[in-house]
Amino acid sequence: MDRIRSMTDINMRTAIRVAVPPFLAGRAISFGVGWYTVWNAWRDRGFPSWTELANRFSPWDGVYYRAVAQDGYPSGPLNLSLNSPSLAWGRFPGFPLAAHILSYPLVSVVASALVINAVSELIALAYIVRLAQLEGRSTETGQTAAWLLALFPYAIFLTIFYTEAPFIAATAAALYYMRRGSNTSACLAGFVATAVRFQGVILILCILLERWRRKRRILDPGLLLSAIVAAPAGLFMLYAYRLTGDALAYFDVQGSQSFNSHFTLPWEAFSTTFGAARGEIASSYGAFYSTGLMFALFFAVIVVMLWLAVFWKRLPRIAPSLALFSTLVLIVSLCVPSWGGSGRYLMIMVPAYVLGADALARRPGLRMGVIAVSGALAALGTSIIMSGAYLA
Repeated sequence: MDRIRSMTDINMRTAIRVAVPPFLAGRAISFGVGWYTVWNAWRDRGFPSWTELANRFSPWDGVYYRAVAQDGYPSGPLNLSLNSPSLAWGRFPGFPLAAHILSYPLVSVVASALVINAVSELIALAYIVRLAQLEGRSTETGQTAAWLLALFPYAIFLTIFYTEAPFIAATAAALYYMRRGSNTSACLAGFVATAVRFQGVILILCILLERWRRKRRILDPGLLLSAIVAAPAGLFMLYAYRLTGDALAYFDVQGSQSFNSHFTLPWEAFSTTFGAARGEIASSYGAFYSTGLMFALFFAVIVVMLWLAVFWKRLPRIAPSLALFSTLVLIVSLCVPSWGGSGRYLMIMVPAYVLGADALARRPGLRMGVIAVSGALAALGTSIIMSGAYLA
């Protein structure tokens, strides 16, 4: 049974104050290195234009989010050919809708997205601090967990026109409220997470497990509330059916040749990724696949360690619901044709940062060294991604 009565908590204001140093450091790297990379590649005299900066801060998937934020989803039958406007249906509407609304006072949807991501990242870091504190960790450990996310090698995706920041913020909030026993708040945060990305639906199983462990009842009205976590997916399907006649437009786009994100057995994905990393497939992206393979295996070890922390009393305890969430994130991220972009997909594994902070607790020298190396990798990752040399 949970140690609810022994849990400690801090308020949001204190958590934000603790989260501000890693937040500012991460932002300095993202904007500083990002802007310098764009400026260094700028061929004209003077500083890069806003158009150039906007394009660089909304690359790859950001193109679709930006298109939806500006013009909405296209109507008519799906066209799954390369670069078709219909491919926008492969992205959920929560983030671009928010960017569209905020663009009225800010004029640009890209500027809106940058503001939303900045606020979302700070909220995400604050909820990670609160979650760590709730799980019995010290404030310093909670801040270390925030540092690990803010300076993650793929932290630039918390800044550019991608959904990582708002999704992690909503997910961290859902996990925090779930563990605190606030079922309604957890489900509402899960609703927001699913509105941003389809992967938010995995929170349902975690909330159900946590609720059952607390109540020990199968017929619990509170369990029914978890269904609202999936509501954005259902509403999006109805909207897709109205505009395209295809309620499964999201899944059709994901499985198209352009996205190539259909379900694949993990060992087949490993074989494909390993072959690509060795240069047998798409040799020009060998480093991309090698890095993805490394992150996939690294996070697989983290999931094993999380489950050990659930059952092994010598380790700082991790709640089964948090380990379950991490497991589901791993499964969803690895059951795709290739693991090339797994580092970005797996960075949403919130409990991993608490586990990493546990490993660095009472080791100040190692803690500072890991943070410094992580910051260097974040700067390197930002430079590579903002130069356009990396496909995620």
